Amino acid sequence: MFKDLNPPKPIIRPQDSPEWHEPIGGVPAVPSLSNKVRNGAKAAGRIVRAVVNGNAVRVSLEERDRRLSICRKCEYWQESGNLGLGECRQPECGCTRIKHKLATEACPLNKWLFTESIA
Repeated sequence: MFKDLNPPKPIIRPQDSPEWHEPIGGVPAVPSLSNKVRNGAKAAGRIVRAVVNGNAVRVSLEERDRRLSICRKCEYWQESGNLGLGECRQPECGCTRIKHKLATEACPLNKWLFTESIA
């Protein structure tokens, strides 16, 4: 007879999100914090080495966009990961959109490689 004016809100599970990916091989595809820290430290070393050697550090906007479009098609990419920066959930990666801008970086799955161009 009376309609519920405040129906309960549905419970939204992570797997209901459009960015959710089923675990691959039954194991969640999540890089560990130690892998992220290690990869970040290695990336910082490559950036310093590039600067010291006078090599490019940044890629062009076109290259950055090309890399990001490749990642967005990948089963490991989660657009909302890392506080909205996007995140590669491949266990050996864990990168964000920042990596797409760096000439010193490459995809661990070889979907895109190092480049020499600069913005």
